[in-house]
Amino acid sequence: MKTLILPLFFVFTTVLAAQPQGKPDSVKTYTLEPTIITATKTVTQQKNVTASVSVVSSNEISSMATSQLLSAVSERVPGMYVQRQGVIGYGINTQAGGISIRGLGGNPNTQVLVMIDGTPQFMGLFGHPFPDMYTTESASKVEVIRGPASVLYGGNAMGGVINIITKTPENKGLSAHLSASYGSFNTDQLNAEIGTSSNIGSLSISAGHQQTDGHRTNSEFNQNDIFAKGTTDLAEDLSLSATAEIVKFKSYDPGPASTPLVDNWYDVLRGRAGISLNEKKFGGDGALNLFYSWGRHTIFDGFHSTDNMVTAQLYHNITLTPNDILTAGIDVERYGGTAENTKASVQFGSYSVHEEAGYLFAQHFFTHGFIVNGGIRLNHHNLYGNEIVPQIGTSLQVADNTTLKASASKGFRSPTIRELYLFPAPTPTLQPESMWNYEFGVLQTLPYKANVEVVAFLNEGTNLIKVGGMFPNLTLSNTGRFVHRGIECSLHYFGVEWIDLHSSYSYLSAGNDTRANPRHKLFVGISHTHGIVTIDVNNEYIAKLYGSDFSRQLLPSYDLLNAIVSVRLLEGMTCRVSAENILNTSYQMVYDYPMPGRTLSLAVSWMY
Repeated sequence: MKTLILPLFFVFTTVLAAQPQGKPDSVKTYTLEPTIITATKTVTQQKNVTASVSVVSSNEISSMATSQLLSAVSERVPGMYVQRQGVIGYGINTQAGGISIRGLGGNPNTQVLVMIDGTPQFMGLFGHPFPDMYTTESASKVEVIRGPASVLYGGNAMGGVINIITKTPENKGLSAHLSASYGSFNTDQLNAEIGTSSNIGSLSISAGHQQTDGHRTNSEFNQNDIFAKGTTDLAEDLSLSATAEIVKFKSYDPGPASTPLVDNWYDVLRGRAGISLNEKKFGGDGALNLFYSWGRHTIFDGFHSTDNMVTAQLYHNITLTPNDILTAGIDVERYGGTAENTKASVQFGSYSVHEEAGYLFAQHFFTHGFIVNGGIRLNHHNLYGNEIVPQIGTSLQVADNTTLKASASKGFRSPTIRELYLFPAPTPTLQPESMWNYEFGVLQTLPYKANVEVVAFLNEGTNLIKVGGMFPNLTLSNTGRFVHRGIECSLHYFGVEWIDLHSSYSYLSAGNDTRANPRHKLFVGISHTHGIVTIDVNNEYIAKLYGSDFSRQLLPSYDLLNAIVSVRLLEGMTCRVSAENILNTSYQMVYDYPMPGRTLSLAVSWMY
């Protein structure tokens, strides 16, 4: 009965948002539609993007109760789900930190691409990102493409893209931000940022620390990181930016509650650096991005690896006519590494692969709000040869406040080095995964500052790579055809000065791919400001969540109610109290890994 109420609740909140709230002169000035760049590589409004894109703003990020950015983003984005196993820290076991968009993610995640400022983030040997590295402190905005984005971003974007856009000092002069928090299970977090901005550029440096004893025995986590970003103007139409980051963390896997583990630790050191040359010439704009990442992993069982990835991206947006934009780009990637087990005296060897691609993406703006865009990518992999990836979409403004969207796009993913040559069952005969996504959506602007989006989608794919058999006789194989379908709804309402409402609901039918893909997902978040006090309350409801594929290991449905109360004590100083899982709900996101009950934290921050 509870799941039947979810769609009705969304309709109710939508109707409520459409009602007059207060006098017109009490309404704040907001931008109804956020600008988006990830979906087309050109700055445009949401209604002009034919793909389904969710934007999590800086205001929303600042109101998050957790420092784990991807988990907090997934609450707000329909169709997206990220698994956790504790208070903070995902670790690198095979399930915690798994990212799923519309039923695609992989185990570990290799089907959803995570980017920072447009550059890819994944480990060279295993092909997956590290959610531990992404915190709310360094993020200014997050854009999520829900569906394939392989035309612009290649194979790892088969299921979608998460682009984390980092902070840049906005005000001229020197700025600083210090924050410290302490909470349940001896969890503390420290962060320091300093930045400067002038007419010729900006520079910011931040350092962070977070640690917890964990809510279970042997579930500790400790992380330290430092990040730097600088920009400078070389000429009126030419700028240079550079970033660098080092993250070191050690996490412990407590194991299933029924069979706990002792001293299962993972020690990870990762770094990245890149430069970007941004230009506004030749009738448009573009960039040259050069990026390098590396890592060192040491695990309790003797496994040790080093990996690296080198990426070069060149693209340019050409305004052919006032109504035509053509994007042309080239991507080059080389990634790999070395692995061994020092305790078992096993040398897995050194491996590397490389990919090159060229793509074109065109947009034509007809009159009366009619837009057609499409693109094609030719991707060359040194093992699998050429892959042609097409995409087409349209957007039609049928009324002043109503936009219809439709698109069809192909996504693909090549097997990782781990799947081909390492473990759990090295299978060099694996073939790339492939899928088509079809979707239709409606974007509606309601009176009194409210936006509603409803999207229906169908995913059809082949060659999904799955693990079979029983340990130690595991197998990897391309399992054939799969079909995922669903509906996603979202609402943003800011009709009066003192309230901001976000709500989203998604229904997903993932066929046999049920692990970590909830059928029902509902989020409601309300922010209220009165004088020096801001109150943020949100609730996430999850139903029909399974711990395994084929609808096995059904986990209990759960509600998570969270709240933050922030008070501006002095100029630049804020104190906030956070409470997660206020109702003390017993729940699991990974089968047989009980999550913590009610947790509290106190934070103080100072900004100059």
